[in-house]
Amino acid sequence: MENLKRQQEARAQMWEEHTSAYEEKARMFDKELEDISKEFEHLENEKMKLAEEYGDTNVDDDDFIHINAGGRVVTANRGTLTYQKGTMLEALFSGRWEKKIQHDEYGHIFLDVNPTCFQEVINYLSEMRYSSEEKKSQCWHTGEKVDLLLTHTMSYLGVNHIMSSPDISQVRNATNYERAAKRAKRAKKASPTKATGVSTTLDNLCSTFQNVTNSLSQEEKLLNTAKEELQRVKRNLEKEQDFIQRVSAQSPNDIVSFDVKGTLMTTKRSTLRIFKGSPLERQFDDATWHEQDRKGMQTKSKSRPIFVDHDLYCFGKILDQLRLKVMSKEEY
Repeated sequence: MENLKRQQEARAQMWEEHTSAYEEKARMFDKELEDISKEFEHLENEKMKLAEEYGDTNVDDDDFIHINAGGRVVTANRGTLTYQKGTMLEALFSGRWEKKIQHDEYGHIFLDVNPTCFQEVINYLSEMRYSSEEKKSQCWHTGEKVDLLLTHTMSYLGVNHIMSSPDISQVRNATNYERAAKRAKRAKKASPTKATGVSTTLDNLCSTFQNVTNSLSQEEKLLNTAKEELQRVKRNLEKEQDFIQRVSAQSPNDIVSFDVKGTLMTTKRSTLRIFKGSPLERQFDDATWHEQDRKGMQTKSKSRPIFVDHDLYCFGKILDQLRLKVMSKEEY
């Protein structure tokens, strides 16, 4: 009997140590989750302040946005453009920088990007937005000719392949250790009389302990993922204003359109001037641009594109190389 009593005392002590360790870990996770939630709430408040000062607070995911992407008008749903939160693309179309974004003469938001690549990005985000978790890994289709440029464009806009932001409200819901702990308590109170009942209860108790451990481990991983996401959103929020200033033309006069044998191509003057000292840079120099009558460029009308009598493919490649240079200098 003495041995049995000592064993019961040892069991009770081990149980107390186990539950104490669990409760301490749970309290620590609760505190971390609370801190992360407060940080995310603070960031959302900061975004709201930016929207009140520089943008529009009355935007909706169902808004349709018309974008002049390198001369081609692309229409997209705001919810699709802002699907990946914390990216530069999301910042651009979130509405909080609406007053800072340059529009072309038709009121379209202007982006100096390859239109084919930009359409690929939108297609990808749209597929991601409406696909199940199982099918998201398949949401990637692109042609070989635009792979390099598309990779740079996605990096420039901050769009990541198969990146999903964790929902902080689901961190705790994704685990079941609280239910497992309750089952463990019920197992402790159980007092079966049959040997087979004792064996079954012990098996269940071991399984419950393992569930608790697995659930705590899973929650820890989710919390770490949430903390990484928090830091990423913080970093990107700090970059937003600089990105918006650089990606947007400073005035309608900075948007230059070309009629390349009937095909419209549009870029920024700063892109055309990216290689300092080149003939192209001198052609679009500030002083020259304002003073010249542009007779050599076939037009005097600002509303009409500059006619270019060159091969469409080659001229497009020239613009793409200039854009690549810009993106490599300003990658976010």
